[in-house]
Amino acid sequence: MPKSYRYIRFSSQIQRKGSSYERQLYAVEAWMEQHPDVELSEDSYEDLGLSGYKGAHLDNAFGKLLVAVESNKIVNGDYILIEAVDRLGRLEPMEMLPILQKIVKAGVTIVSLDDFVQYNTSSLNNGLLQVLIGKFQQAHQYSKNLSRRISESWQHRRRKARRGEQIKLKSPFWINKDLSLNVKHADILKFIYERYLLGDGQRYIQRQLVQSWPEIFGDGFRKDWLLKTEGNKTKMVNPGTILKWLQNKAAIGYWGDIPNVFPPAIPEPLFYKVQNALASRTKRASKSQHYFVGGLTKCRCGSNMTFVKNVGRNGHVNINGRCTKRGRIGFVKTENGIIGCDNKKTIPLVIIDIIAHWCLPDAIQEVTQGQTTKDTQDKIYVIEGKINEISTEINRLTKLVLAGVQEAEDQTIELNLKRAKLQKDKELLTEKLGNAADLIELNQLLEIERGYRQDYLKLNRLLQQAGYKLVCDGQNVTVHIPNGDAPKFKYLGFDNSGKGSSSQCYQVLIFSNEKIVNVPRFEPVTLIDGSEYIPQKITT
Repeated sequence: MPKSYRYIRFSSQIQRKGSSYERQLYAVEAWMEQHPDVELSEDSYEDLGLSGYKGAHLDNAFGKLLVAVESNKIVNGDYILIEAVDRLGRLEPMEMLPILQKIVKAGVTIVSLDDFVQYNTSSLNNGLLQVLIGKFQQAHQYSKNLSRRISESWQHRRRKARRGEQIKLKSPFWINKDLSLNVKHADILKFIYERYLLGDGQRYIQRQLVQSWPEIFGDGFRKDWLLKTEGNKTKMVNPGTILKWLQNKAAIGYWGDIPNVFPPAIPEPLFYKVQNALASRTKRASKSQHYFVGGLTKCRCGSNMTFVKNVGRNGHVNINGRCTKRGRIGFVKTENGIIGCDNKKTIPLVIIDIIAHWCLPDAIQEVTQGQTTKDTQDKIYVIEGKINEISTEINRLTKLVLAGVQEAEDQTIELNLKRAKLQKDKELLTEKLGNAADLIELNQLLEIERGYRQDYLKLNRLLQQAGYKLVCDGQNVTVHIPNGDAPKFKYLGFDNSGKGSSSQCYQVLIFSNEKIVNVPRFEPVTLIDGSEYIPQKITT
């Protein structure tokens, strides 16, 4: 029994919301009902949202259909069902005929379901070839005219936008239909940019959106504006959606390369800092799961310290930090070197937490000074972003220059002059900035000292980016502060001079003044949410 194979295609994602797909399916079902002697194959070929005018379908499902014909998977006597001839493509007739020839020479019949015409070797040799060429020409000319009208409309809107006139266009979710700024949605966008800059990945940001704005992101797209997100096929805010928002220059008011079309939703320096982070694939921050010092505390081998909670024989809870690498791998000496880490010492969490807070004011003071320096670095970020954009455009134009396009050559010269000027401006600003550049990243986001403890998760990420860390080497702890200072401390163990275990204290040596400080064993430690945790005695 011969088989039939359906091929379904429409050109744009907008048609996905219409009836094109269902209409083509219904036409196949109707034909099958009239031909019970033909079996409908389980294999179908679908190019949804791919242009037949530009030939994109040839590299997708239609290309696979041609391979199936050439490899005799679709054989002599089988049928290919299409809604209309133009579903095969809207290329020029001289390009379409060789494609058709591959199919009919294999003995396969193409059925056009809009007029029930069958195209095979016999029918084409009996006069249908001229009809088919006419249909190919008509389909190509229609798409050519449509493309021209769309291009003219696009250019007209671009000219109006450059003159500052309001135009009709699809706007991102933080812009209202009247092209005004939606303040709530702009705050969400700023949250996304800041979190990415702090080291959060797209998946983690997605989870934060669901937690912070469940009325919007809780069950996917509740609002029409989210359904219109370009490139989103899952009807959910996914990591790919987050990436598109992070790359969209509409965030700073651009429509393509035209500025001031939308009201800016975020500061321009923030946008370009994120572009720099995206381009350099910045390493994500270590996640602090429970404690504020998590991710900030490192072993001398470079591995994070893991904090483990233990309950002693007397019921007291102890939380100690140990090398994560040693806990997972251990320590082994081999002929080829060392495997794991030889740092077997543990240090109580309360000691690390106290030391971190002792040194924190110095770090905050260092990274929150100098508004002039901050403004200078902001300008540098914007200039770097524009240099990268110009370089990308020059690379694109270079291909046209090599092809002899004079206009592209003129544009390239103009862009090179702009880039040279920007590079000179950057050099002057960098010289003005001096040695303070290492502290700027944290300085920009920790605007004022008084707010630094309001969000411990954010503070943790900022400190990691600035290089603030506590390195444990045996019982020694060295704190690396962004200004270059590295105060050292040593955990000395218990002071057992008190009466009873409840009065026991840990002892810490401060190397800078050779002073020994007692730290109560059950001093509260800071959790990542900013609350305090006091280990309690567990009674059984």
